[in-house]
Amino acid sequence: MQTRFRYTCPYCSTHDEMKLLLARKGEYQNQYFYTCVTNNCKFYLNTHLNTSHDFTDYETWDCDSYSRGTILSCEDCINCVKINMLDILSEFIRCNWGVHWTIVFDYTIKPHLDNLEL
Repeated sequence: MQTRFRYTCPYCSTHDEMKLLLARKGEYQNQYFYTCVTNNCKFYLNTHLNTSHDFTDYETWDCDSYSRGTILSCEDCINCVKINMLDILSEFIRCNWGVHWTIVFDYTIKPHLDNLEL
């Protein structure tokens, strides 16, 4: 899966969408991580998170416990938000619609941005 926004790789300075991948083996098995689109720079940003939800975009996953205008309670939904925090923060910074800006901050960023590495 690709990120929605373009980012600059700190290793090779490529400015492009990052790839969001799921580690299939090794010490980070079943954890999502970001990597640069340039395969030879070997930049990895591990989220140290996994989820049982099938999602392709942080706004489109389906969960019975999720309803708009409430803080998430499902651990897998919370992990989806944290895994996609890079794009959520980028959208938040670029947003100029006050209502959307407030809702994203109050219900998505403020309760779930507790990992400074991300």
